[in-house]
Amino acid sequence: MFIKKNIFNLNIKSIFFFILIILGIFTSVHRGYGDDIDSFALILTFINLLENGVYSPSRYYGYPFAELFYGFSGYYLGSFYSSIFSYFFFILSIFYLSKIFLNNLKNDELILLILICISNPVLFFDNTNPSDSPLSLFLFSIGTYMFYKNNKFIASILLGLTVATRPNYALFIILIYLLEIIKDRKVNYLLIKSFILFSCVCLFFYFPILLKNNFSLSFISNPGGPELNFESLFYRFIY
Repeated sequence: MFIKKNIFNLNIKSIFFFILIILGIFTSVHRGYGDDIDSFALILTFINLLENGVYSPSRYYGYPFAELFYGFSGYYLGSFYSSIFSYFFFILSIFYLSKIFLNNLKNDELILLILICISNPVLFFDNTNPSDSPLSLFLFSIGTYMFYKNNKFIASILLGLTVATRPNYALFIILIYLLEIIKDRKVNYLLIKSFILFSCVCLFFYFPILLKNNFSLSFISNPGGPELNFESLFYRFIY
């Protein structure tokens, strides 16, 4: 009876993961680059850098790692691979976030959680576009998971890439470090080294941009988006 139950559970999981793969392929074939103009902006930034040697950020202050990653995959591999990367980044993000915040989740509960997330059209369509959103969420989730598993070296690199993909995460990551310092209540040199490495990864991507522009912020733009002023951006920050 025990063996039969295990075989049944194994078959359910196998079928579920097979359906996830088929759904990813179907979505990637039919959606292409999706309906988010940010996807095209990332690729155009990469093409401009590749062909003209000029960096023009896709939006605001730039999303360098996302521009390199999706620019490369879009330019050399096409929309299918770019989209399927995003799809699996989204699925894996759910998995790692559940390991961080819902550590005692059973397999059937994890399956239910994934089903709830992919059945939400806002979550699904926003995170299956080839854009910085699914990539940054994936890097943040696996980086945070590594951080709490005490693999601070790998975590620092992944969290640094998260900020290089989507700078909005910087506040959350700094908060993670601050909470860890408060919890330890003592000088943790490993944590300090981790934060320095995290900062270096961030600077690796943003320092060349600032250097090329003589440390001026004139390169910041937002083609196709709201004006760069408090009134236009405040409601987006709240959202």
